[in-house]
Amino acid sequence: APLNGSYTIGGATYDFATIKEAVNAFVQCGISGPIEFTVASGIYNEQIEIPDVVGSSATNTITFKSATGDSTDVVLTYNAISSSNYTLKLVGTDFITFKEMTIKSTDTANANVVVLANGSHDVTIQNCIIMTDSNIIVGDVTRSLISTKDSVGSNIHILNNVLTNGSWAVQLNNPANSMTGWKVNNNIIHGHFMRAITLENAASAEVIGNDIEASTTSNADAYNGIRLEANTGSPVISKNKIITSFTNYADGITINNGSFDSLN
Repeated sequence: APLNGSYTIGGATYDFATIKEAVNAFVQCGISGPIEFTVASGIYNEQIEIPDVVGSSATNTITFKSATGDSTDVVLTYNAISSSNYTLKLVGTDFITFKEMTIKSTDTANANVVVLANGSHDVTIQNCIIMTDSNIIVGDVTRSLISTKDSVGSNIHILNNVLTNGSWAVQLNNPANSMTGWKVNNNIIHGHFMRAITLENAASAEVIGNDIEASTTSNADAYNGIRLEANTGSPVISKNKIITSFTNYADGITINNGSFDSLN
């Protein structure tokens, strides 16, 4: 039967022993109402891929959250390989939220943590810790904290997180269309090598209140704190702090190839 309601993962008594078991259940059965998974404290050494879920909608949402409300108590971690480089991958997934959890990668070469793919939309990552285990000293996107594979859709909200290390911290892109509802607000983004926030083809994006500080060992040739590429509409970039040192050609804020609404 389709899932509906509240469930527990891990701990002494549970509905599902692991995060993967819970995912398998709603992927196979679908959902008929909003579902919420409360995850017991512990380390979950798992690689999670979630596709489009039958029954998910603006009403029938999917939420994962820690039982204690402390993001350090629940750790989803994985040592990836090059052919499946991620800890958490959303593939066309809609209306899903991750709250108050740590999600991290442990391999130094294949270190992508969260990958959004195939037009995933209405995704919220809030009050989480997203991190690589080690300080990354190269600039490619195979070692990113939150990144795009092919495209993401509208309403991607990255709010009040601690994003640590990685080559790129946040990279969102839709090569075909300008997407609305992208918000990267009130995050602490420290220790990255190449770029903190890169938004490509966003319409009226918000980048507000972020504390950005590059790795002190970074010698990236073209560092960007915030980069808007081919954006449209009326974006808001406000109240961000950007610090970098020991870099060449470092830009705090870069806006390239934009087409914006006129001021009245």
